[in-house]
Amino acid sequence: GKTKGQGRGKGEDVDEVEDEDKDKTSVIGKDTSDKSIPFFFVHINKTGGTSLINMLAEHCTAEEYVAERWQTDTRNHRAFHSTAHSYIARHGRRVWDDAYSLPLSAILLRDCETKPKSCKGTRDDRLISTVTVETSSTEEEKIDAFHEWIRKLYQAYPPGNPQHHLFGSKGHGNEEYPTMNATQTSWLVDETGQEIVVETVFQLEHMNDNIEELFEAIPCLAKAKTMSNKNQTPKYPHYSRFTKNERTNRIMKEVYAVDYANFGYDLL
Repeated sequence: GKTKGQGRGKGEDVDEVEDEDKDKTSVIGKDTSDKSIPFFFVHINKTGGTSLINMLAEHCTAEEYVAERWQTDTRNHRAFHSTAHSYIARHGRRVWDDAYSLPLSAILLRDCETKPKSCKGTRDDRLISTVTVETSSTEEEKIDAFHEWIRKLYQAYPPGNPQHHLFGSKGHGNEEYPTMNATQTSWLVDETGQEIVVETVFQLEHMNDNIEELFEAIPCLAKAKTMSNKNQTPKYPHYSRFTKNERTNRIMKEVYAVDYANFGYDLL
């Protein structure tokens, strides 16, 4: 059922270059408000969602999975990383609600909140240190660089800042809407910013246990039989080693408090 969210006061990751062609069959600016769309996939970045996008592209038809790009007056958008609000603005509430009622809308929780090492980006406004990705860096250097990065992000884009979404990711065009911020919840709310409007939440750490539920919800994926896992990432220290810094823990608990509450994580 629907969960109450809050859109307090959330664009291009390291995956974006290689993923640029995932929706290359799209028609820019095409209006689909007069057609039925079976489901919408809200792909919160850094959630393992690229693997699912690959599966959708391989096993589902263009009518089953709508991959598209579009333009508004101020932003470029694409389905690869669109929020619920962005989809609703694009297709209209009727199309969203019809797809939602199947129920086939799905999201994956971003693992940077349980595995902080995975929150990455590429541009200067994300304040990324090369130490975090250099293979020659020691584990201690990577851990220290991560905590310093979080400090700088929080200082530059604290909650309430108009660019607060940059604490979590680039905006992917979704920053056009005031519902966008650093939280995962902001990806899932409607234009009010107060109500989560996806039907099913698939949490990354439980995907293997819930794969049959996913295949039942999206029948074309059942042909895949197993979850794809093709993405290669640099080697990082075990995520538990990133949890010892009190300042970082305090910042994470503040910034992502609504996500901890909405998705059942304990505030340690």
